[in-house]
Amino acid sequence: MTKEEMIFEEKGHPTIKVYNDRISIKAIDYWAFREFKFQNIKSFEFYRPYEKGFFGFFREMDPILSYFRKEDDFIIRINLKDGENWEYNTTYKFSKGFEILLKDIQKRLANSRLEEVEKESKINR
Repeated sequence: MTKEEMIFEEKGHPTIKVYNDRISIKAIDYWAFREFKFQNIKSFEFYRPYEKGFFGFFREMDPILSYFRKEDDFIIRINLKDGENWEYNTTYKFSKGFEILLKDIQKRLANSRLEEVEKESKINR
């Protein structure tokens, strides 16, 4: 077992542990961690639910609804290559440390994809 490189733990957010080759996430309302290897992750998203839907455009244009959307919670969504997806709720209030963590995860995921492409190109030579 490798040592964690980064641990994020704040009220209103899932607990996230970042390792060299994987991440572990514990939901706010659950007691156990779930591990995801970077090589198995298809995409990693951080969004508000209304931004994904058809009515998101209309909600954004309405001045009353746009006032209330400031406090809509965000969702972390992990889509795996095998078709599974996992969603973790997180609060709309987040710190600079949380932003840094999300960027680091995106960077590690991109590096993992580059390594896969390099391995495939070596095999095909």
